[in-house]
Amino acid sequence: MKTDFFSEDFWAAKRAAIQKRLHTATDENTPPLAPAAQYADLYQSPVDSSLEEIFATHFTALGGYFRTVIDEQALKTAVGELLANADCTPVFCIEPHLQPFLPENSQTSCKRSAVATFTSCQALIAQHGSILTTTEPTRAASALPDWHIVVARSSQIVPTLGAALALVDAQQYSMHSIITGASRTADIEKTLVMGAHGPKKICVFLVLSS
Repeated sequence: MKTDFFSEDFWAAKRAAIQKRLHTATDENTPPLAPAAQYADLYQSPVDSSLEEIFATHFTALGGYFRTVIDEQALKTAVGELLANADCTPVFCIEPHLQPFLPENSQTSCKRSAVATFTSCQALIAQHGSILTTTEPTRAASALPDWHIVVARSSQIVPTLGAALALVDAQQYSMHSIITGASRTADIEKTLVMGAHGPKKICVFLVLSS
C-alpha cells in the first residue's frame, strides 16, 4: 500500500499516535528531576569587613590601584607622587574643584593629548569594585587617556549597585556609567588587549575625612 505523505489523514493519525503515547505515560517512566543547582555568591564578602576593605579587595583584583589618604593635603601629595612615579602626564581635568590637587606643570586643556584624566565620581560600589559616574564631562574625559585617576570620599562607598543607583536616582541624570577595572578585550584570537575601549590603568584615591 502506497503511503500518501501529503494526505491530511496520514498526519492526523501520526498526531493521534503521539498524543496517545503521551497520555499513557506514567510517573514511573519519567526520570527524576535533577536537584536544584546551588550557585555561589561571586561577590560574597566576610561580614566583618568594612565597605572600604571590600571595595579595595575587588578593585585591586581587577588590576586597579587603590590608596586611602587622610585629607585633601595628603591627596595632593599622593597624586603628585603617582604622576611622577608613573610618568602619566599631562593630565586633563575638567572639574575646577579638583584642579588644585594637580601640579601646575602637569595639566593640559586638551583631552586628546592627555595621558591621564583626573575626575570625581558619584559612588564606589563595594560589591564588585566598580565606579559609578553620571556627568557627561566625566564620561567623555575618561574615555581617551591611558590613565583614569578618580577621587572619592568614604561617604560615597555603598554596598551594592542598587544602593549606588538609589544614591543618584533622585538627581535624574540622563545616563549612568559603571566602570569595573581597566578597559580590556580578548575578542581577537583570545589575546588579552588592555585599553581597547578606554584607559589601560585606573586609580582610586579615597579621602577619609569628610
